[in-house]
Amino acid sequence: MKKYLIIFFLICLYFFNTIIWLCRFWFSDIRNIYGFVIFLATILLLISKINRGNIKIASIRNSKYFLILIPILILDLLNLYYFKISIISAFLFIISITILLFLFVEKKYYEQILIISLLLFLSLPLLFYTNSIVGILFRRFYSVSIFEIIHLINPKTELVNTIIITGNIYTNIDSGCSGVSNIYLLSVFTLILSYYRNLKIMRIIFFIIVISCIYVLINWIHLLLMTYSNNILEINNLRNSHKFVSNFITVFMTSFTIIMLNYFNGNFKTD
Repeated sequence: MKKYLIIFFLICLYFFNTIIWLCRFWFSDIRNIYGFVIFLATILLLISKINRGNIKIASIRNSKYFLILIPILILDLLNLYYFKISIISAFLFIISITILLFLFVEKKYYEQILIISLLLFLSLPLLFYTNSIVGILFRRFYSVSIFEIIHLINPKTELVNTIIITGNIYTNIDSGCSGVSNIYLLSVFTLILSYYRNLKIMRIIFFIIVISCIYVLINWIHLLLMTYSNNILEINNLRNSHKFVSNFITVFMTSFTIIMLNYFNGNFKTD
């Protein structure tokens, strides 16, 4: 046990600048605090699992297994010397922790360690990149499908990028409308609760997909009604209503997730 703690301490010491960078990012803006919350929740979840006996610590293994960490450290040194990309160092830090966790527990708990590792990865500053890449696809899907319906009602309606224009009135399906941030956080929330309730990994993945699809459908209906109200009915000042409905959807989906997890927990066998 002492050997694990010493190596863990050395890994954290080596990645000290990366840890400082993560903390600065997490606390630089209230919108980024989600990463710290996910990281802290994951650590507490792991400790809870160990204390409850759901994860058991393995006996000390041959020291040669720890040599697996050397390529990770070499990659980080190359990144620091040539590229200086902080997010890469953060990825390598989590990979190092993951390797230690795999060496830390018995083999039959590897599936649980995979979930813990995934949560640790999701605590990294990935939301910006996810929203920038995946968000574009969602915005395109929403704008094209909604445009086709609005165009049937008013043939003079046009679509420019993700802006639906009817006469002098337009509705912009912007980055905030994509819902990617909410899907990301809702998926993490679902993953944490599902894992805490000992659902198997395939059921967790299935549940996350179902919840995400339901959210996309509800968000699509919301955007369709907003566009119809703005472009066709010409109802002004919908911004506050739009924000209220968006927040309501988030609260509703969070509550729905908890209710469905209780149903799953009561009707399906857990680990």
